Amino acid sequence: AIDPLMHPLSEHWSEGQRALAYERTWVRVTSALARIEIYCRTYGLERVAIVAHQDVLNLILLYWLGLDWRQADRVRFSLDPGASVRLVVADGATRIDWMNRPA
Repeated sequence: AIDPLMHPLSEHWSEGQRALAYERTWVRVTSALARIEIYCRTYGLERVAIVAHQDVLNLILLYWLGLDWRQADRVRFSLDPGASVRLVVADGATRIDWMNRPA
C-alpha cells in the first residue's frame, strides 16, 4: 500500500514518502485500536498488552494523546526495547506510567 519505489530503510525516505507511510500506518493503527476498544468493552477487559514496533507505538500514543500522524516526526517518545508502560485512558485524560525501562 506504500510507494513501491521507497527504500526499505526509512532513513532514506523523502519527506513525501515519510508522510505517506505515516498516513497509511495511521489508518491501520486507528482502525485496529477501534476494534481493540470494542472487543474490550464487549468482553469486559480492562487491560490489554500491545507489542509493536516503536514507530507504531508512537502513533498509538499520539492517538491517545489526541494528536495525529502529522505530529509523528516532531513528537517522539523514547521507548526502550523491552520496556513496559501502563497507559490509562479515562475521563478524557491520558496518563502514562513507565513500569520498567531496561536501558
